[in-house]
Amino acid sequence: CSEKGKKKKLSVSSEVGDLPSKKVPSTVSKGKKKILTKPKRKRKDPTVDDWMPDLDHLSMNAVSKDDHSNILRLHGLPSGVKPEHISKFFHGLSPSLIFVLPSLPSVIKDWDAKQDFDTNNGMAVKRHSSDFRVFVKFQSAPVANAAMERMGEPMGFDKDSNVCSKSEITGAAIALSSVPKHVANFLQKHMAIHARKG
Repeated sequence: CSEKGKKKKLSVSSEVGDLPSKKVPSTVSKGKKKILTKPKRKRKDPTVDDWMPDLDHLSMNAVSKDDHSNILRLHGLPSGVKPEHISKFFHGLSPSLIFVLPSLPSVIKDWDAKQDFDTNNGMAVKRHSSDFRVFVKFQSAPVANAAMERMGEPMGFDKDSNVCSKSEITGAAIALSSVPKHVANFLQKHMAIHARKG
């Protein structure tokens, strides 16, 4: 690496140093200084409600990647969502099964997302409550991990269901969480109600 290249990298890191630290990823090499890179900035889309429920407290977040199953749970689904909207959301990843759990009208701590419906908290699209438990099964755990990359992307919904008063909004961002293997096995054997195959 030439001296000119080193100066260029240092000037980039000094410019980025003014950004908030939590948004600035860094790389550390042995015996070298930390080089900061600019974070990707996501443009706000006026056609998408980008509100999402809080998943930080979920016990499933502590699971190692080796224990991830081929099943994901969906959180913050728009009220007008149908199985075909979920299939379209995961287009290219070929979900093999969409299923729901029998209704239990209470929040299960460490299992359900936190959703603050009382203050509305910037939510433009009506969402299903966290006791509406929807899961998607994929062909393998690596495919499910690839599907996790779609967290925060918008899912469409049925406009006829009076879900949103703003006509320009066509999608709502949803949250995803991985399901541990032992939980996935139990759910499929004892609790799942199949919504749609394929």
